[in-house]
Amino acid sequence: QLARYCCADLAIDTFPCTSNTVARDALWMGCPLATLAGDTFASRIATSLVANVGLAELSAASPSQYEELLIDLARDSAHRDALRDKLQHLSETPRLFDAPRFVRNLERAYAQMVANAAAGGTPKGFDLR
Repeated sequence: QLARYCCADLAIDTFPCTSNTVARDALWMGCPLATLAGDTFASRIATSLVANVGLAELSAASPSQYEELLIDLARDSAHRDALRDKLQHLSETPRLFDAPRFVRNLERAYAQMVANAAAGGTPKGFDLR
């Protein structure tokens, strides 16, 4: 299954429920993934993944922008090759696939949420980078 990504020029994500495992597989195998960000958790998973590998440009904000992104990528083989080259370095610095780092950040998130709630705060977003 994973070897097929080496033959693909581009992975095109689904909407409104974006991919998770498939997106991770494509990115790990060096295949660029274009996605459309929505307003729900299920429609933002792939956007988070491409952002975490430094390719936020592959996430469109609207259906028309997604269509334009896909057409541009289909026509520009040099850009696709550059994206693939960028993804080849994932195995050297696998930020997205670093489970110990993920767990540390998740535990920090839990601690911040508990501290915020204990202080009487309302739920809020935060960045753990």
